[in-house]
Amino acid sequence: MAQSTDFGHFNLNKQSLLDLFASAGIAEAPSEGFSVAAALARCISGSYAAGSDFRRLSDPEFLFREDASKIAAVIESALQSIGCPYPLDARQILELDYSKIHPVVQWLVSYAPDAQSKTEDKVTDFLCEIEDEKQTLEQLQRNLAHEENSMKTLQIALAEQNQKKANILHEKQNLHKKLDKDSDADFVERFIVLLKSFKADVIKLEKKMSVGEENRSISDDIGPFMYLDKLNLAKRELAAKVRAVLSLKRQLADMPSQSELIQYERRFSELYAQIQDRLCQTRKFYATYNALVEIKELMLKETSLLNSLSSQSVSHCHEG
Repeated sequence: MAQSTDFGHFNLNKQSLLDLFASAGIAEAPSEGFSVAAALARCISGSYAAGSDFRRLSDPEFLFREDASKIAAVIESALQSIGCPYPLDARQILELDYSKIHPVVQWLVSYAPDAQSKTEDKVTDFLCEIEDEKQTLEQLQRNLAHEENSMKTLQIALAEQNQKKANILHEKQNLHKKLDKDSDADFVERFIVLLKSFKADVIKLEKKMSVGEENRSISDDIGPFMYLDKLNLAKRELAAKVRAVLSLKRQLADMPSQSELIQYERRFSELYAQIQDRLCQTRKFYATYNALVEIKELMLKETSLLNSLSSQSVSHCHEG
């Protein structure tokens, strides 16, 4: 008689557990061949909060491939991870201790909607954060493009400055060569001596004319005029040479010195190094953006799976 009473209590507890599973959307579980471990796994997967254990329990291949003891151990770990207030170990699951299983399932059924809502809120917040990061990284991409354009502009400017520097140095060397030619210096000196000689001759002629020499010959009359023509010609050539020398000196004065060219080159090198540093930093941001995009895709896939499980759970509840 006591054995019949215990059997009836066992069937009552089992039926009560079946009703709880049905309210959680597991209405198709039959009484014959009923797997409490598989039903618990499906019920936990509806809580959306078991971390890595949740993903294993929602995998049909895992439930089909692994033995009951392994599944019961995973269920025990998953219940601890979601903070179940009722202790339930793997042995009690395998021995079908309904007095221990019943409060756990009852808590899961009441906990699942709240856990699902919290998980959806977390997913929404995470998606908002990803969107904010996406906008930030898009701005960084624009900054990267701008920095690359700036670097290209600086590289072009640096190349132009190097070419100008080479041209200036070449022109400066040519000017020095022109000024260093002995022929030009000798030419100027020769004309200066000739000019002094002509001036002395003119003075002598003026003195002769002032004393009134009347016995000079025709050649003596023509001579001073020939000297004057030569003197004027020499003056013009000397003036042209002096102007050329002054022009070369002005060009040399306008050219930047070696120290100024070195300073320009050092400044362009510093700017180029700064651009390189900013470019490296922006590339790191771009790599972070790619990683966040991959995380976003994974989260979207997981959200899709969670929504699918949620819709199945709701539909089963309505059918029940």
